[in-house]
Amino acid sequence: MPELSARVLRTAAILKDAKFDGVATGEDHEKVVWSGDLNYRIDSRREQVIELMDQQKWSILMEHDQLIRQMTSNPLFGLRGFHEAPSTFAPTFKYDVGADRYDTGEKRRTGMV
Repeated sequence: MPELSARVLRTAAILKDAKFDGVATGEDHEKVVWSGDLNYRIDSRREQVIELMDQQKWSILMEHDQLIRQMTSNPLFGLRGFHEAPSTFAPTFKYDVGADRYDTGEKRRTGMV
């Protein structure tokens, strides 16, 4: 999955450049809060993701989250030692313009927070 590899490389670049007063972020801080769209997705069929969202089964969705999988299984991933709080709300998606339905365009992404 070339998109996933690109996301992993972007995350590594952010970590490499993230410094506060010359001190690198990461394990040398007690708490680090990330805020931003790293564009990780949920590895599951879109229909299944929407069904699980309708049922508010956040923990099942998180099992398929690309970012969490990288954090727990990729020994070289820069955020491996980090922990994400459990999600208690639906994943974020793009909507069709002027509508309350998820994107029905060509890409039809299945993103997570």
